[in-house]
Amino acid sequence: MSGEIRKLFRAPCSVPNALQVTDDGLWITDQITDRVALVEIAEPSEYGVTRWHREIDSESSNTSGMAF
Repeated sequence: MSGEIRKLFRAPCSVPNALQVTDDGLWITDQITDRVALVEIAEPSEYGVTRWHREIDSESSNTSGMAF
């Protein structure tokens, strides 16, 4: 099995550790702050910035997994 790994965008948080793809986009949870951000799944803008939709607090601690 072979594949290609490509850097697509920077995460909106310092320690992204939980990822979940939904119809709305990509949810990313920061393991340090436990905040959850929804970002657009697309090529970053000419400035290398990913479109951020929203961010919410979670009641988790040291989040390392997420499911929808």
